[in-house]
This record gives sequence, structure tokens and C-alpha cells, in this order.
Amino acid sequence: MPLRTPTSTTSTLAGLVAAHPGMRLATAADNALLLRLTGDQPMKSDTLAIGYDRGADYFAFQRLQGERCHTVLFGAPDAEPTGLVTIGIRPGYVDGAPATVALLGDLRLRKDRNDREQWWRFGAGLLAGLREFPETRAAAAYCAVLGGNRRALDVLTADARRVDPFQRVAPYAIVHLFGRLPWARRGASRYEAGPAADQAELAAFLDADQRPLPFGYCFAAGELAFRLRTWPGFSLDNFVVVRDGHGRIRGAAAPWSPGAAKQVVVASMPRLWRLGLNAGAKVLRSRDLPRAGEPLRTTYLTHLAVDRGLPPHERQAVFRALIDAAYALVFAGGRPPQAVPHALAFADFAVDGLAAALNGYIQHSTPAHILVAAAAPVAAAGRVGLEMALI
Repeated sequence: MPLRTPTSTTSTLAGLVAAHPGMRLATAADNALLLRLTGDQPMKSDTLAIGYDRGADYFAFQRLQGERCHTVLFGAPDAEPTGLVTIGIRPGYVDGAPATVALLGDLRLRKDRNDREQWWRFGAGLLAGLREFPETRAAAAYCAVLGGNRRALDVLTADARRVDPFQRVAPYAIVHLFGRLPWARRGASRYEAGPAADQAELAAFLDADQRPLPFGYCFAAGELAFRLRTWPGFSLDNFVVVRDGHGRIRGAAAPWSPGAAKQVVVASMPRLWRLGLNAGAKVLRSRDLPRAGEPLRTTYLTHLAVDRGLPPHERQAVFRALIDAAYALVFAGGRPPQAVPHALAFADFAVDGLAAALNGYIQHSTPAHILVAAAAPVAAAGRVGLEMALI
């Protein structure tokens, strides 16, 4: 059994995988299996159970996340795999300097001790070798977990005897906006949002927001250009920005949906919660929530950045202007019902408290955590580089 501070006994990720019977790296030939694994094992929060619809191509979503991602399948030897984990590799900031970082995602485990033991053994070697494996060369690793997903939290944080646990460093809320009360439509913020005109100016603002953060995105070094090139239906026209009286950008966001590659599917939802939100939807003439097994069509507020040099009340005013502008774009009248999403969503870190500016919106918040591998620690900032649409 691995020690608490393990050392990798192999020099490559492929070698580590090969050293564990029942584990292998996935290929395109595993597409149908991967779609089944991600669809058959919903994740639970305190109020919802959700799954994911990855369409016809499991790997399409990975191509939106970055240029490198490894998918590891595991289970009993000589049997069909029953679990998986992905290791996405991308440029990111660590302690203010450009580095390579790893995002662990799609962790699927049965309620089976053998699967957990296999993960613990593999995870120990993975975290020990992230910096050295030629396939990764990652300075640090992190993952995002729903607050009510106790199985994942237990596997990743609970058993320090087997592997260095992940540490919770940045609690946040996944906020869904389902509608806006009629009297909240005007005058909520003294700021006004407008279009983004210059890509270089926008990239510089976003990069300055991300550079101080662990795992921040390197927008000035090509991240924005990558997204403009690879995200379906995404362009500078998606952006709304808020400027001050001197013309400087103080906030930015871009409503966008990865629905072509990944959609949230509602597996179960409390009946009273559904009835209450659907009653509000009828008053606001918005869409009813999906039934079990149907997609929750969500547009995400991507690239969300509000100048942290502003006083808290000014930050909330800038954020409110962004939300109002994004909401008007996403829920604009005259569109066919099937083209209107159920919700507009964003991540609100506890240290930011942006949701306090949402007076008049029908909203629901789901607690979540950012976990950082203790084997490669980063400075705690209460906030990390996180793109909700890519989780």
C-alpha cells in the first residue's frame, strides 16, 4: 500500500498506468464506453443529482478545455472498466508565474472498495509523478467537486494513510439564475455594459485578473486566442465589458454554452423545489425546469472578471451591470422557446460574494469546493482560475 508521501516508481504516465492491473489509457475506440460511464453515474449534491450528456463524441469536450488531456480507465483485470478519471494539462499561473497545471475531472468510481483501492494506489503515483512525467510536467493539480458529492470528497480527501489528500482551498457556489422579477429590470447599477472592441485590450485585462490566482488562465499568452479558435459559436461579440469614466475596463464576461459538447442532465430533483421554480417561471414567462433525464440547458457567464482593485460596493455594481447585460442577451425576446436556456450560471467564490448584487433575480446556489493536491501545494487565495463552462 502506498505511503502517505509516495514516490513514483515509473518515469512516465503510461508506465504508471501499465503498472496497475485493470487500468489503461483510453483511446478513440473507447468512445461508447466513456459515454456510458459518464452518463450512468450521476453526481449528487444536497439537492440535486446530475449527469452529463456528452453527445456522440466524448472527447469533444476535452478539446474545448485545452490541447492535452489523458483519460485513464480502471476496474477489475480482464473485465470491462467501471471507472475513469481525466487529467487535463494546460498553461496556468502558479504563484504569479506561468507554469503547467493539471485539472483532474470526470472521476467515476463504483461503490466498491476495490475501485477505491485501485484509485488510491494509482493516485499516489500520479501526484508523485506529475512534475516529472513527460506527458504532464505539471507544477500543481486541482479539481472541482460538488459540496454534496460525499463519495468524491471522501475518496479525494479522507484517507491520508493511503495518499496525500487533496486540500480544500477555495469554497464557492454554483449560481443558477432562472429569471428576473419585472421591477428589477432597470436602475440596478449605475454602470452600463457595452461590447468589447479590442482583443488585445481584453486579453490584457483578463490576464491581469488571472495572474495572481493559483491555476489562473494565461490569457495574454494565447488562451483567449485558443478559445476564439476552438469554442463553437464563440467570438468577441459574446463579450460584454464595463468601463469607468476614463475608458478603462473594470469588468468583463461572455455568455456562452458548451452544449454542443456537454450538457447537464437532471437525474433527480426535489419535487417541491421543482414546483416552486416552475411556478416562478410561469409568472416570468420563462422555461419550466426539465424533467428527470432531460438536459438543463445552461448558458455560462464565462471569462467573468471584475477589477479586484475596486472597493467591494463598486465591484458589486460592476458585476450587476455585467449580469443585467448578459441576461438581456441570453433571454432576449423573440427567440424560439427551444433556443432559450433554462438558466444563466456562474461561479461565485466565497471571498467575492458577488451574488449579493443579484437582488430581483430568481436564483439557486449549489455549494462546491476547489481541491488542490497536497503533493504540489499552491498559495491559498480563496479563489482560483476556474472556468465553470469547462468543468
